[in-house]
Amino acid sequence: MSVRAALFALAVAGLASPGPPARADVPLPLAADASFLGGGANDLAGHWVASAGDVDGDGLDDLRVAAPWADGPDADLGRVYLVLGRPGGCNMEQPLSSPEITFEGEAASDQLGWE
Repeated sequence: MSVRAALFALAVAGLASPGPPARADVPLPLAADASFLGGGANDLAGHWVASAGDVDGDGLDDLRVAAPWADGPDADLGRVYLVLGRPGGCNMEQPLSSPEITFEGEAASDQLGWE
């Protein structure tokens, strides 16, 4: 899965939308290879998506997905999710609530993943 496909998939899934999320099955001129769903309402998942290289050494590209307004014990801690590449690719509407690794801000309003 390319980072470009992941970016498009995140936009299609409507992760940063405050209203009802858009559906990935809406006919569009391009088709995404995968899509990811944020862990909570208004967490701004997909604020940025970047390659993480090959973190686990399996020869597959891995992704970092930011959700700077994600809540934890405190509001707006922010999270960055590490999504490991899979031989068959990632699924459509894969939840970010169960990634391989999650980095979380330490205090309220840290907004980890904002920049």
